[in-house]
Amino acid sequence: MPGQVQRATTRAAHRRTRTSVTTRLVALGLLPVSAMGLVVGRLTIEYRARAAEAAEVERTVPRVDRLLALREAVHVELTAVGITARAVQFGLQPGEMATTLGLPQSRVSRGYTRAATDNAIRVLGSASPIDARALRALRTRIDAGALNPADATYAFVEFDRKVDGVGTPLFRTLQRKTQAMVDGTQLSDDLSTLQ
Repeated sequence: MPGQVQRATTRAAHRRTRTSVTTRLVALGLLPVSAMGLVVGRLTIEYRARAAEAAEVERTVPRVDRLLALREAVHVELTAVGITARAVQFGLQPGEMATTLGLPQSRVSRGYTRAATDNAIRVLGSASPIDARALRALRTRIDAGALNPADATYAFVEFDRKVDGVGTPLFRTLQRKTQAMVDGTQLSDDLSTLQ
């Protein structure tokens, strides 16, 4: 009997060892795979969050671009109104005054400057801070001579303030979002120069 007990004990120990080795091998194989799965899952979540941030910035940039185009068009039209008013004071044609100032004549062309502003308003559509009808009414008064140059300039400055009233908060929001993004610092700095 003592031999049988020893054989039974050896078999049981051998089964436990075989089970232990199998369990250990499975654990050693599954542990790295599980850890990699957790890391990949975390990276995927981070990637999706960054992609969502980037998509939001990408949706905002075209609107900022359109507002900048409108702002520039308003400035160009304001310049044309000012140059035209000064040209009349000095008995010159607006094109002559522009040349004297070193500007291209297109810079004072009513058709050119007005078309650029109208196009920028049309592109923005209902999001435009400038009412196209109010702008047309202002132009009609300017063309009829019913508005002096100072008042015309003031009206265009008010249009510019309306554009800034919409654009500045949008710029700041976009700038905050890009600063929070990885590698967004350079884009944020570039936005600062546009403001």
